Amino acid sequence: MTQPRGTVSGALGQIKRGYQTAAVLTGWRIQPVEASVGWRLTATIEAVSAAWLTQPDLVFVVVHKAGAWRWPVGSWEQRGTQFTAQLGQLQE
Repeated sequence: MTQPRGTVSGALGQIKRGYQTAAVLTGWRIQPVEASVGWRLTATIEAVSAAWLTQPDLVFVVVHKAGAWRWPVGSWEQRGTQFTAQLGQLQE
């Protein structure tokens, strides 16, 4: 599996719970968190389902040419269209 290294950014990503889309994110960027094994996500919300976004077990999903990356979403915050989240380890 291709794994991201360092800061990674992209045009489109999704917050999902199972097959349900909780949010569509644009202009996303993730950075490794030095003091932990996780990542920090910043993005702009393009579309959101408030009901799904409050559910447990959310995953940030990014499709790339060799498949998809998936990170579990920990704590998150939305301020207007700005979205930030702590992500766990990349899921394989």
